[in-house]
Amino acid sequence: FDPYERSFRNVCTHVLVREQTEPALRAAVKAGRAYVSHDWMGDPSGFDFRVVGAGAVGTMGEERPWVPGQRLEVRSPLPATIRLIRDGQVEAVSQGEALDHPVTRAGVYRVELWLPIGGELRPWLYSNPLFLRSVG
Repeated sequence: FDPYERSFRNVCTHVLVREQTEPALRAAVKAGRAYVSHDWMGDPSGFDFRVVGAGAVGTMGEERPWVPGQRLEVRSPLPATIRLIRDGQVEAVSQGEALDHPVTRAGVYRVELWLPIGGELRPWLYSNPLFLRSVG
């Protein structure tokens, strides 16, 4: 790992807010609506990670009940290796700008995006998790 001094120069935290105010920013950070990326590798604007289904949409940081028929959707602004991780284990991998994955069980889901740099895959973006909990 890089020392903090170096990391602070090349890692960015992106917070999803509806308005640019201090209360909105604090609420979004507290709720986990954020991701980190190495912006020098590529502009992450347009990245999206959500759960859809059962008449609702959930995003990073949210806790939702798991119900059959839900799907996890990932959108990347650049072609990437997209890794969907459930409870710390790789659940699915996709190449390109999208991953759509049926949710077959409850769990803590997050996403990693990797880009080819210098002939090898390097981590570019890490999402915060979505929490899909069993009901009852």
